[in-house]
Amino acid sequence: MTYANTRPAPPPVDGYIMQAPTSDRETAALLMSPDLLSTSLQYAQDLIAKGEEKTIMPTFFIPAIITSPITAYRWHSLISIGGDDDFFSSDLPTSALRSTFGKLDNPTLILMSEKDEMVPPTVDTEALLKRWVEAISEGLASERCQIIPSGDHELSEEEPARHFVQLVVEFLKEVEAKSLVALSEQ
Repeated sequence: MTYANTRPAPPPVDGYIMQAPTSDRETAALLMSPDLLSTSLQYAQDLIAKGEEKTIMPTFFIPAIITSPITAYRWHSLISIGGDDDFFSSDLPTSALRSTFGKLDNPTLILMSEKDEMVPPTVDTEALLKRWVEAISEGLASERCQIIPSGDHELSEEEPARHFVQLVVEFLKEVEAKSLVALSEQ
C-alpha cells in the first residue's frame, strides 16, 4: 500500500498483490494487554514530541513477534489510529479507504486468509474484503480477490498455499495480457 501511495512515484509496476493484509494496530491489540498497548503508544508519542522519533522502543513495549528493533516513529505509525501505516484496520472509515485503496492505479489482487491468527475474531473478513475492493477504482480490483479457505497468516499448510499460488499465477497472466495489449496500442 505504501508503494502505491508514495510520491514521487517509485518505479512503475503492472499490478499489486496483497497476501494476508492485516491491521498492525488490531494485531497489536491481540498480542498486548490494553494497558501495555496504551502505555507503549504514549511512550512513542512522548519521544516523537521531543524530536526523538528515531529512538528505538524498549523491547518490553513491543510484542515478541516483532524481533527487529523498531523506532518510536515506526511503532506509532503502526499502532495509532490513522497512523501512517494504518491501512488495513477494520474500523477505518470509507473515506480513509478511498484515500489509500483508491490510489491503487493498477490491477490489484487481495487474498486474505480464513484462519489468519493476526486478525481479531470479531472482524468480519468478508465484509472487510468487500469494503477494500469497493474502495479500489472501478475495473482494477481482480475478480479473484478472496479469502483463502483454511489459510493462516503465513499460508503454512500445503493446500491453502497451493490455492494462493494458483490464484497469483492466474492474476499475473491477466496482468501480462493487459500489459501486452497496452504495448500493442502504443
